[in-house]
Amino acid sequence: MVGLDAMKLFKELRRRNVFKVAVSYLVLAWVLIQVTDIAVPALHLPEWSNSLVFYFGLLGFPVALLFAWAFELTPSGIKRTHDLEEGESSSQIVGRKTGLFIISMLIIAVSLLVLEQYQLMESKVNNLNNVSGFSIHPSIAVLPFVNMSSDPEQEYFSDGISEELLNLLAKIPEIEVVGRTSSFAFKGLNQDLREIGKTLGVNHLLEGSVRKQGHTIRITAQLIRTSDGMHIWSESYTRELKDIFALQVEIADKITAKLRINLLGNKQAVDKTFISIKAHNFYLLGLNKLNKAEYKPLFEARDCFRKAYQNSPSYIDAYLAYALANARLEDFGGIDINEASREISSTLKKLAMLNTGEQSKIKAFSGLLAMYNKDMGQAKKLMESALEESSKDFTILQLVVRYYKHSYNRKKLLYVLELLQKLDPLNLVN
Repeated sequence: MVGLDAMKLFKELRRRNVFKVAVSYLVLAWVLIQVTDIAVPALHLPEWSNSLVFYFGLLGFPVALLFAWAFELTPSGIKRTHDLEEGESSSQIVGRKTGLFIISMLIIAVSLLVLEQYQLMESKVNNLNNVSGFSIHPSIAVLPFVNMSSDPEQEYFSDGISEELLNLLAKIPEIEVVGRTSSFAFKGLNQDLREIGKTLGVNHLLEGSVRKQGHTIRITAQLIRTSDGMHIWSESYTRELKDIFALQVEIADKITAKLRINLLGNKQAVDKTFISIKAHNFYLLGLNKLNKAEYKPLFEARDCFRKAYQNSPSYIDAYLAYALANARLEDFGGIDINEASREISSTLKKLAMLNTGEQSKIKAFSGLLAMYNKDMGQAKKLMESALEESSKDFTILQLVVRYYKHSYNRKKLLYVLELLQKLDPLNLVN
């Protein structure tokens, strides 16, 4: 009996074209969402326009089905189904027209889908060419320096020196620098340097070693051309730990000189004149824990960065790293949005009192705060300004990705993800 009732209901739904209306509605809604996705950035409409179209489409679906069930189109107009006289129904004619409409919409939908897939494929091919071939610009990957100290626990220090050199080189617009995750993917691997260069799509590699003993540090660095594996430059330095920042700039200066690029003078060394060895040690230890991207180490990293700037109140990098640790903790669910907002806001106020050249990162973190406060207009302004100023900064790109995910701007999200992929091609977390 139940089976017969179900069959009757199915036949009636089919007779009244409810199924065809449902399919037509879904296809039309999908087409409208795709068109809106293109029109919003082109016409500079608010970011929430995409969400508005989606929600209205969702709400309209049951209304369309109810209308298809309760009403029919007749030669004399739209009438309620139960008011129709015998022979007045034109459901077959409407069904044929609905079928033609579905076919038309499917053609449009398939065309849009093919166009979108073509654009994605073209982008992936371009990225693949960038990764598998050699860049026409001076490009470099900083491989993790080998820890030559007697204490294996000092490995965080050699890794930190590698990362600081990477960040220093990344600030030079004329050089393309591969991100940390991709460079560090080859840590401990005895692989042909030419193959590493080909995998990362760079024409130069920087490798070396670090030996820390007491208050003395010895760094050996080599610059290698990946096309043939030849050493372009190699040098060893023995310095007091207090001179570590000047030494890092000196190494970067030698590298850029070999690449025939003028570097920034001694600006970076001046910025870090008043940073103590103890503070720098806390900072490098914090970087080691931050890069683990795990729940407990993130709390430990935050504590290390706090100790770093408490020991040296002018340590700009430590403040920025502390803000990043809080942002990641909020993302992981380790702290709530109120705590993250409070800590990042406090950090930005401290940075405002320092003479820092990191204005783009400060804008990006300010944009994150605006997101926390649900001020998406201000967030958009700050994030896009930071992106325009520093499109090769990994931290800024990750914060901008978070904004575009939150604002449902898929086109711009894909664009920034492509920038991240080019910057750090072996990073699968982006």
